Parts: sequence; structure tokens; C-alpha cells
Amino acid sequence: MSNAHTSTLSVNSTKIRDPYFDNARGLLITLVVAGHALLEIGGVYSRYLADFFYTFHMPAFILIAGYFSRSYAATPAQNRRLISGIAAPYLIFFVLHEVFSTFKRGSFVFPDFFSPRWTLWFLMALFVWRLLVPVFRQLRFPLAFAIAVGLFSPISDALSGEFSTGRILQYLPFFIAGTLITPEMVSRWKTLLSPFTRSLGVFVLLGLAIINTWLLRSDVLTHSMLLSRSSYEALEQSVPEGVFWRAVILLMGVVGTLAGLLITPQSRSYLSTMGEKSLYIYLLHGLVLWPLRYTDIAPEWLSTAPGTVVTALACVILAMALASPPVTSLVRPLVEPRIGWLLTRPHPTEPPAHPAPGSPTAGSTAAGHRP
Repeated sequence: MSNAHTSTLSVNSTKIRDPYFDNARGLLITLVVAGHALLEIGGVYSRYLADFFYTFHMPAFILIAGYFSRSYAATPAQNRRLISGIAAPYLIFFVLHEVFSTFKRGSFVFPDFFSPRWTLWFLMALFVWRLLVPVFRQLRFPLAFAIAVGLFSPISDALSGEFSTGRILQYLPFFIAGTLITPEMVSRWKTLLSPFTRSLGVFVLLGLAIINTWLLRSDVLTHSMLLSRSSYEALEQSVPEGVFWRAVILLMGVVGTLAGLLITPQSRSYLSTMGEKSLYIYLLHGLVLWPLRYTDIAPEWLSTAPGTVVTALACVILAMALASPPVTSLVRPLVEPRIGWLLTRPHPTEPPAHPAPGSPTAGSTAAGHRP
């Protein structure tokens, strides 16, 4: 992988990094791990907690990804980084997931590489979103267009997991919104951060959790709707009903994202390290939790309220462990593969690829390059 990746799932430490965004990544990637685990243990408490996370953790990740992708211009150097930083890890971990599945099935089935396995959808989506940046840059009202795509694309019953088309289109507004944020806007936002605004962020998230749980209990909101991948027909909704609830879900994502950014600390800590290594956590946790998803290994008591608490705490510990130096050093060839021999050499007159101003300068992957 090249030395200058800017993204949401971040990989390497850099000389100049913003701990605020690393901390945000660290918090969000922990929620991703917890959300995936909680969904697999069953139980009412775990489902409501996971669905609360789903209202904003991916929207926030994708917004940050867009922010650090805003300077993408499809230069040769940027395209090489796109291949080495996103496509290569996707293929490597796709194969690993297939190895696990083959052992479980007891037979080999030739895989469909264009249907991402479980957690890998984000890498495919990020690959496509970055390619769209130069296109949306030509629009006078890019965010309005992206919102229209997010609201009306589910009208098509052709949306599916193939190429992650459903999520690419329905989450597009958050990514495009991120590309429109400037470092000056971020600086002004940081001036708002204080103990009061952090308390406000906590209360907003609590309110969002209550509203989300009420909507779920009332059966007007479902987990499938929160996944943002299905057509209105698949959700058994009319077009007006589907558009309305899609707009509600987008709004909840915005509110949750802003509240989450309000409570994000600015000082450096191990949370920052987790943010730097968020791509490692993202890719590896799917393999660690694979048995929980595809086997009946989980004991029944995990579906109880105490089991939900234990699972959530275990996920925090897991995320911290996956970001540790021993783990990242061991799996670096898989997460950051050296594939320069597969790529063309830079032309002597080719300008170097510079990351967006204000972005990490090395190895970031979740926000603008390789959630």
C-alpha cells in the first residue's frame, strides 16, 4: 500500500494527524464491532442496542470518509492507491471469508467476487464513492442530487447486494456531504466543543435511542430499513411510504452523526490509536466474529440483558486488541499488501498525489480511502 491514504478506516500513524478524527474513527469502529456481535447473539436488548448503533455509526463513518476523499481527482497515483488500499484488501479478505465458508459447507463453490461477504460491503462502496467524487464535483448542487439518489433509488426493485448497489446509493448523501466539508468548517466546529456541548451530545444520543426503540417496538421501523440496502418493494412499502421513512432514517443519521461528533474527545489517547488502525479492526473483526454469525456457538444466556452487557464489553476489548502493535504487525501483509509489482510505475513527469488539506498523510483507509 502506498504511503498516503486518506480515509475513514485508517491504517498507519503519521507525523501530523488530527486526534479528533482518529478518536471519532476509534469510537465508531468500536460501535461497528459491537453492532455486528449484538445482532448475532439474539435477544430483545441486544437487537435494540444494535439497531440504535445502526442509526448513525455508518452514516458518521461515511461522512468522515467523504471528508478525506474530497481531493480525489482520479490521478494515476490516486488510482494506484485506490487499487492497493481498497481493492487488494477486499480481495484478500473475501478469499479468507470464502475459506471459512468452504470449511463450514464441506464443499467448494466458486465465489461471486462482486457480492461482498458480510462486512466487506464498505470497501466496495468506498471504492465506487471515491470514483464518483470528480463527477459530483461538476454539479452545482451535489448534495441535493445525492439526497435525491438516496431517496428515490430504492424505487428500483433491482437493488441488491451485488456490487453493494443498495448501500452505495442510499448512503451516498453522507459521503457527498463529507466531500463538501472544508478544513475551515471543521475548525469552526471544534470551537463549539465544550463540556456543555458534549453533555448536549449525550442527551441527543439518548433521545435518539429512545425514539429509535419506540419506532422499532411500534413496527413502523425495522432492522432491514436501517441497513439501507433494500428496495421499497422488498421492504413491502409503497413509494410514498418508503420515501418518507427513508428521509426519516437519513435525518436520524444526521442527528446521530452530529451528536457523536460532539462527544468525540480532541486529545490523543489509545482511542486515537484505534482510529489510526481502524481498517485493521474493521477487516479482522469479521473473521473473529465469523463463528458467531455462521454457527450456533453462542450460548443462549448471551441473549439476556447481562449477556448483552458482556457482549458489548467484550467487543470493546476485541477492538482494542485488534489495534494493538502485535496484531497489526502480524497481519500487515494482509491489510496493507505490497502490490507495487502489479501496478504501473509512475511517469517521471507525473505529479505526486497530495492528500486533501487537513487530512492524514499516510495510510488512512476508512474515511477517504480504504468504516
